[in-house]
Amino acid sequence: MVLFALLASLPMLRREETPGIGMEELLSSAEAYLSAKKAGLFKALSLSAEETSAFPAKSLAAKYVKWEGSLRNAIARQRAARLGLDPAAYLRDFSYDTEADRFVRDAFAAENPLEREKLLDAGRWMKLEELEFGHRFDFDVLCAYKLKLEILLKWKARSAEHAAENLDLAAAEVRKEKKAV
Repeated sequence: MVLFALLASLPMLRREETPGIGMEELLSSAEAYLSAKKAGLFKALSLSAEETSAFPAKSLAAKYVKWEGSLRNAIARQRAARLGLDPAAYLRDFSYDTEADRFVRDAFAAENPLEREKLLDAGRWMKLEELEFGHRFDFDVLCAYKLKLEILLKWKARSAEHAAENLDLAAAEVRKEKKAV
């Protein structure tokens, strides 16, 4: 029940909208409501799908990490197939998931890499919403919130205002390489 106050105070997250909170602010707020052990787990949780046995097997975080591993395996298989490589060296020790495989196949049907990444993140968001179902104001909902926030912040960092800056940096690198030759 303690998490009720925290979760009720957090701004709503909507796909493809700029979040009203930053990661540091979320972590700081959560730290005030969580035990030291849970705060550490929460801080370590990320979309990177790092295996963490510290989360209970039936928790949202553990289920998501397992699914994300399946998604990344499917991506590795798609990329290896396109390059004519054996995917075995790139696979993680996670189980296969048909839903993750379908998201990847659909995403890789898009020619534009940016669209592909958007489709993969849409799949991630949908999986988090599915895992959240039935939970109310508990640690699992807070974990889903953090992962969704990570998705939104990733796209915020890729905003149009940074695009020109990134293009200038890439062009400068090309010019530097030409001068070196």
